[in-house]
Amino acid sequence: MKRTLFVRWIPFLAIALWPLTPPSAAPRCYPTSRFVDLTDGFVRDTLTNLVWQQDGAGTRTGCSGSGSLTCTWAEAQTYCKGQGSGFRLPTVKELRSIADFTLALPGPTINQAAFPSTPPETFWTSSPYASLSGNAWYVSFAYGFSYYDVVSTNYRVRCVR
Repeated sequence: MKRTLFVRWIPFLAIALWPLTPPSAAPRCYPTSRFVDLTDGFVRDTLTNLVWQQDGAGTRTGCSGSGSLTCTWAEAQTYCKGQGSGFRLPTVKELRSIADFTLALPGPTINQAAFPSTPPETFWTSSPYASLSGNAWYVSFAYGFSYYDVVSTNYRVRCVR
């Protein structure tokens, strides 16, 4: 009796759970025109109102990485503060907000019109990794993911205000 009752409900459940429209490609979560070039080496994100340093490939004063292109976590923070006008190293959430997951992998997974010459490499964030002292979060623009590493590692830097 119980089995018969359950079997009777299967067609109704199937209809209720069946999608009414066929699945489609995921829409962009933001407009392609969200970045405004400020013509002074910076770009404004109109969704977050953050101002970003456009160049992610250039040398960084005071950084010890290969050819002064990359910095330790402490050097990255000092470099951004040295840019003046409220610049700082972005949080992991802020830096991930400019990753573009609609682009082909491996990246760079970032809008190349707004951020020209950005290499598909790893960039530091200001966010420490709470579970492991001496580690901090980074964002990889090769695939757009974030993870953590030892703060003495040399990665690229992009500042924000």
